[in-house]
Amino acid sequence: MSAITTQTRKMTVAEYLAWGERPENAELRTELVDGEVIDMPSAADGHGTICYLIAGHFFVYFLAHPPGYARTNDSGFVVAPNTVRGPDVAVFKQEMKGVVLSGYGKRTPLLIAEVASPSDRMTQLHKRVRQYQTAGVSVVWVVQPEDRAVLVHRKGKSVELFEGDAVLTAEPEFPGFSCRLADLFPPPSDEWP
Repeated sequence: MSAITTQTRKMTVAEYLAWGERPENAELRTELVDGEVIDMPSAADGHGTICYLIAGHFFVYFLAHPPGYARTNDSGFVVAPNTVRGPDVAVFKQEMKGVVLSGYGKRTPLLIAEVASPSDRMTQLHKRVRQYQTAGVSVVWVVQPEDRAVLVHRKGKSVELFEGDAVLTAEPEFPGFSCRLADLFPPPSDEWP
């Protein structure tokens, strides 16, 4: 039986951090949701590539429009008491100075991109979006690889759908940022790696 299924009580963020640093849990991919450790399956190849492409567009943007940076690899972000989410891509409009090397940072990203997996349910994704918005995130992109589309969520506004030949922007948080939607997805091919 894994450590995930033997949990008997809810954890705090500090307990979750310590639990995740134990050697027997080091390779597990999890999140803490309302004090419960939730198993997160490893992402598929295309999922990781889309995260790379999104972060890469912001890297290029920040070369011309500093300061700013993007975090990937499901870096922990405390969105509520006893809840730690690992967004696929988190984008910040500030210097990297002060980024912590252990634990969870105190910074709130301006933009988060979540790449939907085939196993994700929309209700789960909407819960994540609400948690991010409640934590102060201005913009949440829900990237839908199978549809080659992006849903843009802004608190208090209607959801925007970008698809086809659309150009995705991140205004006003990231002035001048834009990319063709097609550039966020690997080339369509049954044989793509």
